Amino acid sequence: MRLRTLTLIVVSAGFLASCDSDTPTASEPTTPSSPAPGTTTSPSAPAANRAPGTIILDVAPRGAVLAGATSVTFGARVTDPDGDSLTYAWDFGDDTFTSSNPGVAHTFNRARDYRVKLTVTDGKGGVSTADTNVTVGSLEGNWNMATAAHENLQVKMSHGNNRAINGIVSNGMTFSGNVTDPYNVRMCFDGASYCVQAGCYNGTTDAGLNQIVFPGGGCRGFQLNR
Repeated sequence: MRLRTLTLIVVSAGFLASCDSDTPTASEPTTPSSPAPGTTTSPSAPAANRAPGTIILDVAPRGAVLAGATSVTFGARVTDPDGDSLTYAWDFGDDTFTSSNPGVAHTFNRARDYRVKLTVTDGKGGVSTADTNVTVGSLEGNWNMATAAHENLQVKMSHGNNRAINGIVSNGMTFSGNVTDPYNVRMCFDGASYCVQAGCYNGTTDAGLNQIVFPGGGCRGFQLNR
C-alpha cells in the first residue's frame, strides 16, 4: 500500500514540472543571407553631370559703335545645376581672345559686323554657348561742314583700322585727329576757312555715326553731317 502511493506522487510531480513553465524558449539566432556563389554586388552609379544652364548676355552700348573708340562691355549670367565652378571664354571675332571672367570690355578697331561668342564650361565636360552680333562703324567717307558763316564746305575723311582720322576740306584745309571712347572726335586743322580757323576742335558723334557736333560760340562751333 505504501509503495503504490509513492509512485503516484512521483508521477504527479513529473507531470506538473512539465506543464508549469511560462518561460519563453530562446529563439535561434538568425544570420544574414549570403549572395549565391558567383554573384557580385555593385555600388549605385553617381549622378550624371549636367551642362551649365542658359546663358543670358548683356551688351552695352546697343547699336553701332565707333571703330577704335567705343569700349563695348559684355556680361553673362548663367548658373550651373550641379553648383560647379564655371570658366568663361570669349571670342570677339577679331583675332583677340580673353577668358575666365563673366564680364569683359572690348574695343573693335576695324569697321564691320562681328559675331561675339561666349563658351562656358564646368570642368567636367559640360559646355554651354551663346553669341551676339556687334556692328562697328567708322567715320570714313564724305561729309558736309555746317559753320556759323553758312559756308558750303565738303569734307573727305579717312578712318583707318584704329583711332586715327585725317582728311581734306574742299577749300584746301587738311586735318588730322583721332577718335576716343566712346564717341568723341578730335580734329586739328592746319589751315583756315572764312569761319573755322586753324587749331584743334573736340566734338562728339551721334550713336548712328552720321553727325559730329563741335560745340562752341560763333565760328568755334560747327557740325559735320553725312
